[in-house]
Amino acid sequence: MPDFYEGIFGPDVSQILRYRPYITAIGDDMPNTVPPEPSSPIVLNDMFSAEIRLTAPETPASTPEPVCVHCNSRTEDSCSVCDLCPTCCDCVQCPGRWAESCAATVRAVCPACGYCDACCECYDCETCPARVQENDWCSVCSQCNECCDCFYCAGCDERHSEGTPVCACGNCYDCCDCPDEDEDEALNGIRPYNANVINYCPFYGTPENGLYLGVELEVEFGESPSRLPTVLKWADLLMGRGILKQDGSLSDGFEIVTSPWSLVEHQAFWPDALREGRAGLRSWNTSTCGMHVHVSRDPLDVYTIGKVQVFINSPATRKYICQIAGRNSDRWAKFVEKNLVDIQTYNHDRYEAINLQNRATIEFRIFKGTLESTHVLANVEFVDAVCQWALVTSGQYCEDWNNFITYARGMGEKYSHFLSYMNNGGE
Repeated sequence: MPDFYEGIFGPDVSQILRYRPYITAIGDDMPNTVPPEPSSPIVLNDMFSAEIRLTAPETPASTPEPVCVHCNSRTEDSCSVCDLCPTCCDCVQCPGRWAESCAATVRAVCPACGYCDACCECYDCETCPARVQENDWCSVCSQCNECCDCFYCAGCDERHSEGTPVCACGNCYDCCDCPDEDEDEALNGIRPYNANVINYCPFYGTPENGLYLGVELEVEFGESPSRLPTVLKWADLLMGRGILKQDGSLSDGFEIVTSPWSLVEHQAFWPDALREGRAGLRSWNTSTCGMHVHVSRDPLDVYTIGKVQVFINSPATRKYICQIAGRNSDRWAKFVEKNLVDIQTYNHDRYEAINLQNRATIEFRIFKGTLESTHVLANVEFVDAVCQWALVTSGQYCEDWNNFITYARGMGEKYSHFLSYMNNGGE
């Protein structure tokens, strides 16, 4: 018998023999009687292995204490809304809008009015994420007061949509009581020369490198005795994306001023606008009209502005600059030769080719006024190309027209109006 166990369990069978009364054996040599099963029996389940089966006493299942899912602390007073402990819970009780409070406990209330969603009567702005109360909301454009560009008429105490013609007296036409004989001067919607377009109109588009472009196109009235239809036409064409301004350098006209737009927005606007709105106006065939293009300052560091100044004022590029500009004006846009060692971010004479007196923009003043959309777009594309090129080119090339034109051609169709204008000899 010892040899039998030694073959199964190894030479040390003394421990096995101690538990023999509790072994269930398979084989003729083992007892046929099975003793009562102990609490921890040893079972011989085949001829080559043995296992000890331990039987743990069963314990009744207990209900776990509630645990806060945020801080993992045990709590018996969790919030019924968020299941957090009183320390972590930030739910609030709605005070109720009416005499009877709704007394609802909610995760959050409206930041504008302090009520729950059921009681809140605030408005969501369609432009920004703000939720505002009625006093801070415009029902005309469905925007908050910060985003609203509607015109407010003090005469009728009402707001009017963008592009609504406004009398120079500051009222809408329904409220204006200006005398009829002053119709051409008063009911024209032309703002004072010092009006800033960004106070009336938002930015449009998403330009490359953040370079927004704003156009000031000076025009004179033609021979038509009626001025008002032409002005109203342009107010309608701009549709709140620009304004009309007076200009002291003009004999009998106004400036068409866009807000800052991306290049793509300009390329979409000017062809249709000038086709529909040029009647009754002159620009190229005058001695007074120019076209100015403003560019955002923020994306341009001091060195880049210096490269732009050198390029535009350099004698080496002069003939090409005058070709695209359509003029060489010593009165309104003087060329003053620059050097990179004399980089300026501000100049004392606004009537230079590049005016640096504006805080938020640099102004290209070189262009002659035109009502040809292809030339307007050629000018705008040229300005964008110069600034984009100056951002990436080395200072050693800032007087190199060939280096610049190679860059512009490498941009595909982006500057097609400018390149076509130059290829055609400025026509």
